Amino acid sequence: MIVHLFVLFLCSKLVVLSGARLHGNENDRLALLAVKEGLKQNPSGALSSWNNSNHVCDWEGVTCGSKHPEIVIALNLSNHDLQGSISPFIGNLSFLRKIDLMNNALQGNIPGELGRLHKLQFLNLGNNSLHGAIPANLSHCSSLKTMVLEYNQLGGAIPVELGSTPRKQQSHWSYSSFIRESLYSYVILLHLFNLSSLFYFSVGKNHLHGTLPPNLGIQLMNLQVLYLTDNQFSGPIPASLPNASSLQEIDLSLNNFSGKIPSNFGSSQSLVNIRLTDNQLEANNADDWKFLDSLANCSQLQVLLLGFNQLGGIFSSSIANLSTTLLQTLSIAFNPITGSIPSEIQNLVNLNDLRMPYCILTGEIPDSIGKLAGLQLLSLPGNQFTGKIPSSIGNLTLLNTLYLFENGLEGPIPASIGELQQLRLMVLRSNRLNGSIPKEVLKLPYLSQQLDLSDNYLEGPLPLKVGSLKNLMRLAINGNLLSGEIPTTLDQCQSMEYLFLDNNLFQGTIPSALTQMKGLTMLGLSNNRLSGAIPPSFSNLRGLQTMDLSNNNLSGSIPESLQDLRSLIYLNLTNNQLTGNVQGITAIVFEYMPNGNLETWLHHGDNEHQQLNHLSLIQRLNIAIGVADALDYLHHYLPPTTHSSCTLKPSNVLRDNDMNTHLGDFGLAGYSRGVSKSLRDSSSSIAIKGTI
Repeated sequence: MIVHLFVLFLCSKLVVLSGARLHGNENDRLALLAVKEGLKQNPSGALSSWNNSNHVCDWEGVTCGSKHPEIVIALNLSNHDLQGSISPFIGNLSFLRKIDLMNNALQGNIPGELGRLHKLQFLNLGNNSLHGAIPANLSHCSSLKTMVLEYNQLGGAIPVELGSTPRKQQSHWSYSSFIRESLYSYVILLHLFNLSSLFYFSVGKNHLHGTLPPNLGIQLMNLQVLYLTDNQFSGPIPASLPNASSLQEIDLSLNNFSGKIPSNFGSSQSLVNIRLTDNQLEANNADDWKFLDSLANCSQLQVLLLGFNQLGGIFSSSIANLSTTLLQTLSIAFNPITGSIPSEIQNLVNLNDLRMPYCILTGEIPDSIGKLAGLQLLSLPGNQFTGKIPSSIGNLTLLNTLYLFENGLEGPIPASIGELQQLRLMVLRSNRLNGSIPKEVLKLPYLSQQLDLSDNYLEGPLPLKVGSLKNLMRLAINGNLLSGEIPTTLDQCQSMEYLFLDNNLFQGTIPSALTQMKGLTMLGLSNNRLSGAIPPSFSNLRGLQTMDLSNNNLSGSIPESLQDLRSLIYLNLTNNQLTGNVQGITAIVFEYMPNGNLETWLHHGDNEHQQLNHLSLIQRLNIAIGVADALDYLHHYLPPTTHSSCTLKPSNVLRDNDMNTHLGDFGLAGYSRGVSKSLRDSSSSIAIKGTI
C-alpha cells in the first residue's frame, strides 16, 4: 500500500511538472492571456504565438528568469501598433521587472494594479494614447528606477504618494521615474523637489504653471537634466540652481520666467546644454550680463540659447570667453541688445551655428568672423550693420546657410562667396548692396533652397551663368537696377519653382526659355521694360499658379493657349498694350487694391490694417452703400451664372486707394489671402496685388 501511494505521488508530480514545462507558471499564463484579451487589435501579429501550443516563455515579447525559468520577469511589446487597453491583470505578474509597451496605440487608463509589482524596475508606456490620472499605487513599486509615460494624454495631478518613494532608490524620472510630455495641468508638488536622488527631471510640453522653489538646486543636488520646456512656469530662475553641481542640461524654454539670469549660473561646471529661449528674462546693464563670465568656467558647454527674451544693454565681449573648444551653437536672437559683435568672437573656433537676428546690433561685421572655420549657419538679419560684407566670409567653407538681410550693408557682393561650396541658402535682400552679381555666386554647386538678392541696388545684366543654378528652387533678384535681356540659359534651371525678376530694368522680349522651366509655380516679371508678345508656349507650364507681367511694354494679343494653364490662380497683365481676352481663365487681375479686403479690417490679426472701430462713421456707411450698389449690379445687369450672393463675405469686399468698395471674385478673393501668407512664410518680397 505504501509503495502504491508513493508511485501515485510520483506520477502526480510528473503530471504537474509536465504541465509546467508545457505551459509555464499557470498564474503568469492566465495573467498574460488576460493582457492579450485587452489588446483588441494586433496588426503585426505579435500575439499570435500567445496560445496553449507554446510554452509561455516562448511567447513573443515574454522573457522568463534564468534562475527560475518558469517565472515571467519581462514583457516587451514595443513598436507593434497594438490597440486596446492595458488589462489590470498585468498586476498578477508578480515577478515582473520590466514592462515596455511604448510606441503603440494603447488607450484607456494606466491600471492601478501595477502598484502590486514590487519588483518592477523599468516601466515604459510612452508614445501611446493613454489618459486619465497617474495611479497613486505606483508609489508602491519600491524598486522602480525608470518610468517613461511621455507622449500620452494623461491628466490630473501627480499623486502625492509618488513623493514617498524611498530615497535610497536612485530613481530616473521620465527617462526615469517621472512623466514627460503628457497633457495635464497642475502645480508641481513640493514632494517631488524633496527627492534628493532625482537626477533626470522632465515635465516638458505640458500646461504646468507656478514658480520654482528657491532652494531647488539645494534639494536636488544630484540633478543632471532639467527639462521644463513649453509650459507656463513664471517667476525667477532660482539662484540656487547652479548648486546642483552635476547639472548637464537645462531647458527652461517656452515659459514665462522673468528677472535676471543668476550671475553664478556657471557654477555647475558640467553644463553642456543651456536653453532659455522664449521667456521674459531681462538684462539692462553690464552687471546683468555677469552670468556670461561665470559660464566661461563651463568647459564642456556646447549649446547656449538665449533668444526671444528681453536681454538688453551692450553686447558683452565676454561672450568670446565661452568654451573655445566645444561651443557649437550660440543664439541671442530677438533681444534688444545694442553694441557690435566683438572681434574676439573668433575665439569660438568650434562654433557651427551662430544666430543673432533682430537685435539692435550696429557697426561692421568683423573681419575676424572668417576665422570661425567650422561655421555652418550664420544668421545676422534685422540688425543695423553697416559697411561691406567682409571678404573673409569666403573662408567659411562649411557654411550652408547665410542670412544677412534687412541691414544697411553696402558695397559689392564679395566674389569670395563663391568659395562657399557647401552653401544651400543665401538671403541678402533689403540692404544697400551695389555692383553686379558675381558670376562666382552663380556657380555654387549646392545652392538649392534659395538665392535672394532682392531690394538692393545691384546693376548690370543677369549673367548667363545663372543657368548653372540647376538645383535652385527659388531665385529672387527683384527690386534692383538689373538691365539687359533675361538670359535664355534659365531653361537649364529645371528645379526652379519661384522666379522673381520684378522691378528691374530688364528689356527685350520674354524669352521662350522661361516657358521650358517645367517646375515653375510663381513667375514675376512686372515693372520692367519688356516688350513684344507673350509667348504662347507659356501653356507648357502646367504647374504655374501665379504670373505677374504687369507694367511692361508687352503688345499683341493675349495667347488663347493660356487657358490651358489649369493651375493658374493669379494672372496680372495690366498696364501693357495687350489686346483680346482669355477664355476659361477667371483669375485675371485688373487693378491693385492697396487697402486689402474688409476682413483684414474686421479681424486684422497680424495684418497691418486697423480694426473696424478705427473707421469713421462715413467710411462705414460708404462700405455698406458700395456693397449694396455692387449687389444691385450683379443681380440686375449680369446673368445669374456669374454671381452667387450667398457666398458674399468680408474677404470679397475690397478697398481701393480712396477706400472705395469693390466686390471681387467670390472664390479667388479668399485664395489670394492664403497665397499671400504662403509667400510671407517663404520670405518672399512679392505679394498678391490686384482685384479680380
